Amino acid sequence: MILLTNLGKIFLRWLGLFWAVSVVAFLLPRLMPDYPVHYYLQQYQLPVTPENIQIVEEQWGLNRSLFVQYGHWLGRFIQGDWGRAYMTGLDVRTELFRRLPYSLLMACGGLLLGGLWAYVLGFLAVLQENGFWGKVSRVHTLLASTFPSLISGVLLIYLLSNRWKLLSFYGEHKLPGILISSLLIAFYQSGHLTRIVIRHLEEVKAQAYIQTMQTRGFSLKTVLWKYGYHYTMYGLLSAMLPQFSWVIGGTSILEYTFAIPGISAFLIDSISHRDYVVIQGYLMLTIAWMFGMHVIVEGLLVSLQQEEAAL
Repeated sequence: MILLTNLGKIFLRWLGLFWAVSVVAFLLPRLMPDYPVHYYLQQYQLPVTPENIQIVEEQWGLNRSLFVQYGHWLGRFIQGDWGRAYMTGLDVRTELFRRLPYSLLMACGGLLLGGLWAYVLGFLAVLQENGFWGKVSRVHTLLASTFPSLISGVLLIYLLSNRWKLLSFYGEHKLPGILISSLLIAFYQSGHLTRIVIRHLEEVKAQAYIQTMQTRGFSLKTVLWKYGYHYTMYGLLSAMLPQFSWVIGGTSILEYTFAIPGISAFLIDSISHRDYVVIQGYLMLTIAWMFGMHVIVEGLLVSLQQEEAAL
């Protein structure tokens, strides 16, 4: 019952947010400097004359009022027609969903691996505060927060592809690039997530009942695993939820570095050409993605709370 109530509140909140984002998604591209019609005419080496501009505007529907354009676009979007890219003529929904699996495999895989590694490393570090794993966690956090991902990617390409000839990143198969990108994302995301795990486990460790159980002969490892898991996972999942927002379109550096045809590369090209339709579709896809992730994480958090209450 609690889960259904929470999900109902989330749905109503995100329904309003969906409408607000649709307005922003429609207006934001139009506030950008330059005009997509000019890019289109220049791309096909056509003179930028008032006559040509008028022809293209009528073809794209840009000659109508913003209110009419918004209503027409939102109505078609809800029906599944996301329009066609101005520059390429590609169906926006088809193209975004064609590229989506690459971005999801790379970014979601990296986030999940990063969360798993953060929990394991944080757990080991708390068992021996000044031991080996504690030092590893501090060095890891330092490197993840200071060493640029672009340099890491280029270095791995040089070692794995050029020097050792183990993997090929620029051929037909994209799996090696996706795998290495996921590992890099896991490395960089797990840096701050590890500190969150350590902080939560240390709070549990300082509780009087934990210390009492240790005096009765229970090992710290056993006690923390049983009584610190739910509280720590609650904090870890809460910290990971905002990170899922950049899964779609936020991995541009790695996509370009490893030649992965994800959404980011398509999005950047569309922004550079002021392609309103693609940018609008991307923003709406992002809000739909975050709604789905919010529902999943909220369900997991409620489940953790119920399990913890049953202990």
